[in-house]
Amino acid sequence: MTRTVQQLFDLKGKTALVTGGSRGLGLQMAHAL
Repeated sequence: MTRTVQQLFDLKGKTALVTGGSRGLGLQMAHAL
């Protein structure tokens, strides 16, 4: 079964916890999510 990147990282119905979200890479990840 072949999956796309979007399918592998699909967060629908899930909760994401981003630590270090006040600056740097964590902040960028929080914005992206």
